[in-house]
Amino acid sequence: MKHKIYYDEANGIVREEFIGSFSEEDVPEYFARTREVLSGIEHRRVLVDFSQAARKLYESKKVRQMLIEGTASLEFTDEKVALLVKDPVKKMMSKVVTTGSVTKGKKVQVKYFEDEEEAIAWLKE
Repeated sequence: MKHKIYYDEANGIVREEFIGSFSEEDVPEYFARTREVLSGIEHRRVLVDFSQAARKLYESKKVRQMLIEGTASLEFTDEKVALLVKDPVKKMMSKVVTTGSVTKGKKVQVKYFEDEEEAIAWLKE
């Protein structure tokens, strides 16, 4: 998987960097890595960076559905996610997954940002 998920100790947040597009093959490893990195973290603060993502972020409708289902099933509480995205097409594509997850019962605060410092400040509030 070319996408990166890691804990940023300096800011006390988890960072996800989407690189290129997201394929069906990426989904299982993405969720395994997400669970691993978030394990043991009480207040889940996540910055998802789409700056290196492809405009066609998800390779298929099936990928979007897999991400919606998987994200909704993550049983994390007190979760806050900042999405760093400037491109309107990428923003629209990411909204499909975040909105889908929320409608499936995911309890999470989500906010979109164009500036990384503002995103981090919001996560730390």
